[in-house]
Amino acid sequence: MLTERLHVVFVGINPGRGSAAAGHSFHGAGNRFWPALYRAGFTPRVLHPAEERLLLGWGMGITSIVRRGTPRRRS
Repeated sequence: MLTERLHVVFVGINPGRGSAAAGHSFHGAGNRFWPALYRAGFTPRVLHPAEERLLLGWGMGITSIVRRGTPRRRS
């Protein structure tokens, strides 16, 4: 989700399976991206992944280097 004249672009390597299936970046209950974005002062509250388009209005965008979902590596 990118547009012209963004101040900040967050780039993920590639979405996990859950994010790819949901069609939203950094999707999943355990994902720390949205709380971190809020705590860092980028957003006025913790956003739900389905609200990612709100970032555009604040001059921010999200993209991934690879669009296909990748399973989590288990150690």
